[in-house]
Amino acid sequence: MIFVPGIKQAIQKGNFFIACFSNEYIRRTKTYMNEELILAVDELRQYSVSKSWFIPVRLSECEIPDINIGFGQSLRDLQWVDLFKDWKGGIERISCVINPLADNIKALLYALKSTDQEIRKRSIEALVKNNVKVAEKILINIASSNSDPLRGMAITALGSIGGPRSASFLVTLVSQDALKSTDQEIRKRSIEALVKNNAKVAEKVLIDIASSNSDPLRGMAVTAMGKIGGPRSASFLASVVSQDDHISRAAVPALKRLEDIASLRIDLKNKDRSIRYNAARKLLLMGIIDNSIVANLHLSCHNTQLEFPGNIPSDKTVFQKITSLGETAVPSLINLRKTGNREQKFAYNILLRAIGPDTVPDKIWHEVKDMPDLDYTDYSLFI
Repeated sequence: MIFVPGIKQAIQKGNFFIACFSNEYIRRTKTYMNEELILAVDELRQYSVSKSWFIPVRLSECEIPDINIGFGQSLRDLQWVDLFKDWKGGIERISCVINPLADNIKALLYALKSTDQEIRKRSIEALVKNNVKVAEKILINIASSNSDPLRGMAITALGSIGGPRSASFLVTLVSQDALKSTDQEIRKRSIEALVKNNAKVAEKVLIDIASSNSDPLRGMAVTAMGKIGGPRSASFLASVVSQDDHISRAAVPALKRLEDIASLRIDLKNKDRSIRYNAARKLLLMGIIDNSIVANLHLSCHNTQLEFPGNIPSDKTVFQKITSLGETAVPSLINLRKTGNREQKFAYNILLRAIGPDTVPDKIWHEVKDMPDLDYTDYSLFI
């Protein structure tokens, strides 16, 4: 049996082996995959029965090879993942095996099933504090239940830690409640969560609400558009500022905010570094954060017992927003840590450590994995 040395070493030293099977593979009478598969099976026999090192994946409806793996079992006895039936769900299952949840996160997710509402409240608070995105699905389930007493709290949490799926859910919730629910408190919470999530996909539903003369949350929708809306929101707000009712009073500051944001984003592309820096700082203070803003900030971590000028209020919020960007913030943080001073590099390392190994390159993660956890009582953000 002849192997390319690199492939053989990768199979023997890899943390996992994902074997993909399909009808195309089954129909082949000769393929190098068979040699690699035999070596992987030999490696699998050395692991304990409970070790999920070998992950069979089916790309189409086909038979898993009946290859003996020891312990009286064959490959067909292993749990396999059918990607052709549910690609997204299958990828999530594989991710759970490759990146198992920490015990404390598992405990928090399990606690959400408790009948003790105080325990559930504390669990949601802890999940938000740790920006645990894996909680998104269960929080959506809670927020979907009309009878769950923590529905409102779950909606607020989705605004803090949720991603695109949360934004889509919140948009749907606002739309449905706008038509057939009189629970305005839920709608208010949903709009607030969309603003916190900075969900651009909410623009259309917010315009629909703002366009309705009978909707009690019309003014709130206009204000929200000023915080997260895009060009369509700006056009809509410009068309209603002349209306002689309460909507114009909300539209004027919202439109002004959008105009200011657009101007500052133009400044982010200026050749003058100080202009880019000041624009990024102003956007940050307006509660706006994205990759281009991170790239133009000078971040530093200092012990809060020391006195330094330029301390921005709400350090916790700023840090959370940057880490919530996940992989989109990683390239900027990696690049900035090459040129920053000691305090700045420490800040970038802390942020990369908080973002986690799933999105930080292995080489960088090896350098930052032993950094302390992001602790808002010990570190502050300075610009």
